[in-house]
Amino acid sequence: MTLKLKRTKITLGTRIYGERHVTDVAEARYVFLHQIPEHAPEALQNLASLVGPIHERRNDTSAAVARWGAKFYLTRDGAVPDWVSEQVSAALDEWSAHPRRAGKLWSVVGELPSLSEETQKRERKLIAARLEPVLKARRHGKHEPALFIPGLRGADESNKAFLHRLRKDAAVVGLHRPSTATLEHFQWAAQFQCAALRITEIDAGAKRRDIEKAVNKVLRLVGLDRRREQAGPVRRA
Repeated sequence: MTLKLKRTKITLGTRIYGERHVTDVAEARYVFLHQIPEHAPEALQNLASLVGPIHERRNDTSAAVARWGAKFYLTRDGAVPDWVSEQVSAALDEWSAHPRRAGKLWSVVGELPSLSEETQKRERKLIAARLEPVLKARRHGKHEPALFIPGLRGADESNKAFLHRLRKDAAVVGLHRPSTATLEHFQWAAQFQCAALRITEIDAGAKRRDIEKAVNKVLRLVGLDRRREQAGPVRRA
């Protein structure tokens, strides 16, 4: 399952249209976690040194994970949420099997939720309905009409016609157009939340107000408490 990328735009959902309240949040969390190695690498280095040894001794790591999550602001209502804990557990298992990878990457990621069985049935029914006139024409030796599969643009189909058909298909199958965010928004959120940069310190070439709005949007979407930004002037080391 892949994320749809168009330049830096990410469509949150397993397709251009997705199921409400399920894939949007799951994929947003997936994207956010994968900005941490690049934009807040000290978080994973600390995880490997703080929690890794406890995990290798097969002791309970929950207290250490809670301290680590609080240190890097990966909390919701003061506690590390399950989706972060699951990712930490998967990373620690991978690091135990491959010690040289410690502190570098989250190399194990949980599966993103797929479309529900009911939605898949409706989608298959829609494809079968599209396929019927093609098969009928083939049986009678007539010219076969174009087969338009949901979500795929036909070779001779205009962009306007494709988007119009896509909206109709989504209505039939019961999908909605999910939220969108840019990849930069997730990068800014990782820098602010986990690398503890101030909004004014994020080098983004954008207005402070726009950066703050984007950071708040991502943190609300993934479900994390916003880090309390330090007041006063920025002090350089």
